Amino acid sequence: MSREELNKELNKAIGQRVQEIRTRCNLSLEDFSVILDVTPDFLGLIERGERSLPIRHLVVLSTLFPVSQEYITTGVGKPPIRFFDTPILFLKQYFRRTS
Repeated sequence: MSREELNKELNKAIGQRVQEIRTRCNLSLEDFSVILDVTPDFLGLIERGERSLPIRHLVVLSTLFPVSQEYITTGVGKPPIRFFDTPILFLKQYFRRTS
């Protein structure tokens, strides 16, 4: 497998895990993109594996959500079965007020 093919596969796997985090939190693409400070279009590209996840967004995800950077980047370990509702509800309310 070439380096380019390996990068594409890695981006696709990371994008699927990012999408998993978003959907487990019941967040729309728009709300989640606000949290990451990206456009919904760019987030869609990340989730489809067409763009790589920038390091700063990896840090944001692992800081705001109960999931490790290791899980996001490698798939090692498992995220909680259900994310905590309270922080997610707070984030939803916060971003609705500021948008």
